[in-house]
Amino acid sequence: MARHGVDYESVKQAALKLLSKGTSPSVQKVRELLGTGSNTTIAEHLKYWREEHAAKKVHHLPASIPEELIATFETLWQTAMEHAEQHLANVKATLEDREEKLQQETALTNKTMDDLKLQIAELKQKIEDKTQENQALHTQLAVANERFETQASEIDKLKQQYDLRLKHLLNEKHQAIEKIDQLQREMIQYQQSLSDQAEKYHAVLAKERELQDDSEKRWAKLIDQARMEASQLRKECNGTVQMHAKKIERLQNTHLDLHSKLSSQQGDLKNKERLIVVLEARLESLQAEHTLRTSAAAKLQEKGDALMINDVNGGMKTA
Repeated sequence: MARHGVDYESVKQAALKLLSKGTSPSVQKVRELLGTGSNTTIAEHLKYWREEHAAKKVHHLPASIPEELIATFETLWQTAMEHAEQHLANVKATLEDREEKLQQETALTNKTMDDLKLQIAELKQKIEDKTQENQALHTQLAVANERFETQASEIDKLKQQYDLRLKHLLNEKHQAIEKIDQLQREMIQYQQSLSDQAEKYHAVLAKERELQDDSEKRWAKLIDQARMEASQLRKECNGTVQMHAKKIERLQNTHLDLHSKLSSQQGDLKNKERLIVVLEARLESLQAEHTLRTSAAAKLQEKGDALMINDVNGGMKTA
């Protein structure tokens, strides 16, 4: 790895350091102090340094100083001056750094102050806006409070009206409940009455049906009997007519003698014909009466069925 060469400033500082210790700067001493560098380079730098120091004279030394000490004093003076210059340069650099930092801090402070002023102005504006907003809110709050008080008063009035109406409705409700209870009791009584009437009706209807059945049977027997009597009378009449016809044929020759007898027989025949007409009229009357009874029984049955349906519907509605 190649070694880095030493520069003039490093050799100069090393020589001044050796002089401050009372040691004459040489190539070997400088190299030992630096720990690096070639002898040729160090020698060239030392030669330049000595020529530079030799050119500088100290003109304000006292005249009483021996001439052989002047070079030593000049060297010491030059060393002191160089140290002073170096220190001054360091101080100057430090001051410049501080000044630059101070300028930067001042600029930063100024910027910060400007930002703070801007923020303060914005905050003031916001405060003013908030103040105006608060004033507006206070106004709105006052209006809202007034409205609230008005609404509260209206609500109290409405509540009183509602309480009165509720009380009225409760009274109506109790009355309606009592009326419903009464109607239910009346409905139960009415249903019981309907049930009793239905039972009575069913009993009457059953009895009527029995009577109707008996009547139908009786009328059927009477009709059959009348039909049999009418048939028998027709047969007898026909036989009598035939017999009398035969007799009339036999007695035509004896008309005068048997005229009275024939008249008598014809009278009997007319009587029997009138009896047949009466029986036929009675038969028609019995049939009409039977029809009326059948119609009445059917209407009675329909009425009973309607009562039963109403009874069932009333029971269902009550349930």
